Amino acid sequence: MKYGELDDNYLLQRLADGDGTAFREIYLRYWQRLYTVAFRKTKCRETAEEVVQQIFVRLWEMRAGTTIENLSGYLHTAVKYSIIALYREKLSDARYQEHAKVFQNQYDRSTEKEIALQDLVQAINSGVEQMPAKTQQIFSLNRLENQSVTQISESLKLPSRTIEYHITQGMRLLKLHLKDFVSFSLAALSLLV
Repeated sequence: MKYGELDDNYLLQRLADGDGTAFREIYLRYWQRLYTVAFRKTKCRETAEEVVQQIFVRLWEMRAGTTIENLSGYLHTAVKYSIIALYREKLSDARYQEHAKVFQNQYDRSTEKEIALQDLVQAINSGVEQMPAKTQQIFSLNRLENQSVTQISESLKLPSRTIEYHITQGMRLLKLHLKDFVSFSLAALSLLV
């Protein structure tokens, strides 16, 4: 029997029976794809390898107790959640955790939309991180923590006009930062339609 010619559903049945050769074929079939997705998100070879390796270890350990209908979707979703968990561990700033949680809860569960959402969150976080320190602080208080101009003005002991200026600057800088991202995303979307 040539395992390379078997479909995913049959391999999953064999895997549930403890067939190591079926597991090896799944690993060979999906490792590079999953690694590519993980590396694109983490930008770190070791981290991407670790994420993918953990997914395959869990797949083997849970082989008999898990019902998987779409292997590719299952594995790609596992990569997504593993990376989200990894970022949660690394994020110490509560405002970014809340920001990521809001976006995470609003996505549609299709794989393409999940990946697009992750890219958008990453682009927004990158744009906010590139803002000057004071603009970043005020923008984050207003947009991520929903504080009003008056509240920020009182807590930072700055005039309201200064707060409004930094919020406007933050929006302008973020729009400029996201301009290329949105253009690329729309171009990619037009290819899918």
